[in-house]
Amino acid sequence: MGNCLDCLSPQPEVENPDPETRRRQQEEAALRRQQQADSRGVKDPERLKRQQKRIEEAEKQALKQGPSEGGLKWTVG
Repeated sequence: MGNCLDCLSPQPEVENPDPETRRRQQEEAALRRQQQADSRGVKDPERLKRQQKRIEEAEKQALKQGPSEGGLKWTVG
């Protein structure tokens, strides 16, 4: 049989941080979750960044060169 005396003892009050501190903590937690989600499944994040940068540079070069002739030729035979 259990005692119910724990219910009657004074409970420690939980401190609620001020709204600014709470907002900052929530923001930090959200950023941490976002970083974890971004790096999920990536073994080498630096390599991924380099690849993305290389792709962006290639796209910029393609835009600078203008429209190309294309790789397909039509022949009617």
